[in-house]
Amino acid sequence: MKKILFPFVLALIAFAGFIGISMKNSVENENDEREEISQAAQFWHMMHKNINTGKMEEADYYNTLAQYNAFKVAKSGAKSLGLKWTSLGPTNIGGRVRSILIDKNNANHMLCGGVSGGLWESHDAGYTWNKHSQCDQLANMCVTALAQSANGDIYMGTGELVGSSEVFISNGGVVGGLGFPGYGVYKSTDGGVTFAHLATTTPSGSATQWQYVDAIACDNADNDLVYVATWKGLYKSVNGGTAFTHPNGVTASNWCTDVKVASNGNVVAFLGGTSSTAKAAYTSVDHGVTFTSHIINNAVGFNRAKFSFAPQDPNYIYCGAAYSNSTASTAGVYKSTDGGVTWSQIGPNGSASFNPFNQYYYSMSIAVSPANKDLLFVGGLDLWQYNNTGWSKPSAWNYSEASANYIHADHHVILFSQTNPDIFYTGTDGGVFVCSNANSGSPTFHSRNKGLGITQMYGMGAGITGDVIGGAQDNGSMYNDYSGIVPTYYAKVKGGDGYQCAISHINPKAIFASTYGDNSTDKPLARSLNGGISFTGMLDSHIDNDNNDNPDEGGFFVTRMYLWEKLPPYSSTADSLASSRLFMPTRQGVW
Repeated sequence: MKKILFPFVLALIAFAGFIGISMKNSVENENDEREEISQAAQFWHMMHKNINTGKMEEADYYNTLAQYNAFKVAKSGAKSLGLKWTSLGPTNIGGRVRSILIDKNNANHMLCGGVSGGLWESHDAGYTWNKHSQCDQLANMCVTALAQSANGDIYMGTGELVGSSEVFISNGGVVGGLGFPGYGVYKSTDGGVTFAHLATTTPSGSATQWQYVDAIACDNADNDLVYVATWKGLYKSVNGGTAFTHPNGVTASNWCTDVKVASNGNVVAFLGGTSSTAKAAYTSVDHGVTFTSHIINNAVGFNRAKFSFAPQDPNYIYCGAAYSNSTASTAGVYKSTDGGVTWSQIGPNGSASFNPFNQYYYSMSIAVSPANKDLLFVGGLDLWQYNNTGWSKPSAWNYSEASANYIHADHHVILFSQTNPDIFYTGTDGGVFVCSNANSGSPTFHSRNKGLGITQMYGMGAGITGDVIGGAQDNGSMYNDYSGIVPTYYAKVKGGDGYQCAISHINPKAIFASTYGDNSTDKPLARSLNGGISFTGMLDSHIDNDNNDNPDEGGFFVTRMYLWEKLPPYSSTADSLASSRLFMPTRQGVW
């Protein structure tokens, strides 16, 4: 979705996904509930800015983290409250995935990175997932990049800048942001069993590049050669991460949005970020010793680009490009057949009929079929397919979830199997999906999210009998009354982005849910009187100005509410009828 990011504190509540339970009611069309990222960026900026500077500073985040760690050490001898926690799920509804890795030594062994859920692992090709044994012990749980070297070593990057207010507050200018600050790069030398932090990538006042890692790539012929794309440029290590430097020919410190390595060791990278004048691909044909820039399209500049080498032929490189344009941000799709020296445009700039990167700051992915260097898949809001005859869209987010052509919105990564060119995985805001007939011309898809506990929750409510409802990023409002086939299976009862929820203790069938608010005519607050089977908007308009006693002062992007109830016994019937209060904040006050 267009409204990211979420503060790291709220993201500590992690849930999970596997689409496999029928919905309790028809979920609203999510298209009606989409928002521009500027709304989210402004909200989080307002919530987390330094009151003295007016900015969201990464230094404030790390200072707070250091204070917390010091407090934890100082209080290590204090008596624990003795609380015991049990996960309530959901284990059937997906969450945000930016990185996937298939172990080159075992195709059934996969790793998956949740933006706020940490590292997860599968031993059956993604059919089921379990939390990695170190997940809860990692210093940072925002996993954004995964890559494997020739000898099986695995690198894991952290920190999500894409889509954060870092880039988009103040008319697109950089004023400081707090997306999901990371903690640099981790490395495993035992095939992903254990990970250790690379000390050279510790974020600090002089090493701010390690706050946000966008991509990692390894050289297939050199165990120790690894490239890292950060928000402060491209970095290379020739000793397995012991030290990192800018490669020769790449001196710009602009945000490096991608780096890829071909089967022969050739490299391509893009440095753009907030600069809309960047037009060049940086390529290396000597295993990263030197880089040369080549113009992709002299007529238009890009903010962000993603690349894919064709496994069949490293001279074939594809590029998906985007720029800051709120109506048609796709800046074209490009193809090079000479290793990135010259480029031709194969996908037009954004329009009503073709705009895969309409959320360029947030969701972009691209991959070439290992079996056909002319077959390309491009992911943004939806998944697109290209061959020499043109473009088609084999999947869309607004199809029925039961459809073989459904994939959740917002594609962040596409990864082909190394052993079967018909199989590829895509990571989305709804978790992991798989295609098993990629070269058929009419690919179909299935979710692979069972047990993947990374759904981002904005708010929740609990009933008097223990039933729960949660509002999730891009996964609506989900309700669990324990009537499902598994106790941690939830039903989606409301679409879009879900926020604060509540369940009445007086009337357990009365459930309240909310979606995002803004300054238009959205209806962010809704109520069900039948246990979530159907909902009715409680406001005839979020802004109506018709003096009918409805809140009309504008809502925040994250809708909040608070349900207060006086529980029995009641002194009278009137006392019973007056036993509830529902509070809702607006931009100017509380109703």
